[in-house]
Amino acid sequence: MLGDHSAVDQLQDYVESHGSLQHLAIQTAFRVLPVEVARQWISRLAADPEQARAVIQATGVLGDPLPVPWLIEKMRKMETAKIAAEAFVMITGISLERYELMIDGPDVITVVPNDDPNDENVSLDEDENLPFPDVDKVAYTWQKHGGKYAAGQRYFMGSAISPEALQSKINGGLQRQRQAAALQLALLEPQTPLMNTKEKVSNEQLSSQ
Repeated sequence: MLGDHSAVDQLQDYVESHGSLQHLAIQTAFRVLPVEVARQWISRLAADPEQARAVIQATGVLGDPLPVPWLIEKMRKMETAKIAAEAFVMITGISLERYELMIDGPDVITVVPNDDPNDENVSLDEDENLPFPDVDKVAYTWQKHGGKYAAGQRYFMGSAISPEALQSKINGGLQRQRQAAALQLALLEPQTPLMNTKEKVSNEQLSSQ
């Protein structure tokens, strides 16, 4: 955060370990690591089947479009469909809502918290507000537009990473996108403070986009 990106190696243990700091370590490290090194870290994560979610998140944070076909396959599994779709959007900027690439969620999903007084699980699904992808439509869209994205290049929401592109998403993106953009901007420009993305976006900000 202070500009010494060589310190990122200290995050590796947190990236590879289940725990409360893993998500933040992934969100930070894969915005700083060189692409080739990041791919190596992801390969190590992928060796553990229980780290599937972390691998998907790291892929979306890195922004390299090379594994997008793999993300699309992960959208076909109910337990990873939403998070893989979010990673796809984080890389490509292709909105599932705008381009009607989403479906209603399967009825078999267990909703938490529920009305069962004996169920002690009161935690909300962290992906609750993410849409379910229409995988065939997503695959077709990628087949049609994927040629615009260069493997090995980092993208954030479909754009090359720049202060201007990140600020645009902070002003007008969805909440998790705004959080990601603010963190990316602070890492890109150490003199920029980490913005408070919990504040509401004003109508003036939205209208300027």
